[in-house]
Amino acid sequence: MSVTRRMNRAHGTLPGAPDPGHGIGTVAPRANLLRVRNKTVTRRGVLAVLTGISIAGLTGCGSFESFEDDQRSDPGPHPLAEHLRASTELALAYEASFAAEPGLIEKYSVVRDNHWAHADALATATRQPRPSRTLIRVNTGTRDSLLHAERVAAQRAYDATLTLPGTYTALLGSIAASRATHVDVLS
Repeated sequence: MSVTRRMNRAHGTLPGAPDPGHGIGTVAPRANLLRVRNKTVTRRGVLAVLTGISIAGLTGCGSFESFEDDQRSDPGPHPLAEHLRASTELALAYEASFAAEPGLIEKYSVVRDNHWAHADALATATRQPRPSRTLIRVNTGTRDSLLHAERVAAQRAYDATLTLPGTYTALLGSIAASRATHVDVLS
């Protein structure tokens, strides 16, 4: 027996139930009701909650469409394209220097490898193919010319971190820090 609803003592039924002596439907049942933990939930209430959840879930979906529209339009060169080119040129400059002076390989091969890693990361970020590692007419540089190229590239990367969108700042900031370390290694 229910604690909250008393039985109809005359007929032994719950209130609202059809009276067995009078046939079906003496009391019309309430349609579209569901009892959950002693609370009545209507179909309308359930639909309102589900609609709210679906709207909340789809709220950010419009931003993805605008992002795709931005990607489809041709806004010009990618903000990291210049830095991809610079990393590739620095790596190739080290390759040319190593070809001219094999003694530099022991000291600076790690620096060259860093530039290739930077070029690969920038190519991934810009959705470009990985740069070719074949040596194409690059002026063979001395340690001083490599030092100058590293200083210029480090300063450009640092300056770009101040103006680029936040999504690229971390990547380019780590590249700028690495190039500053390369300047110290070459000094």
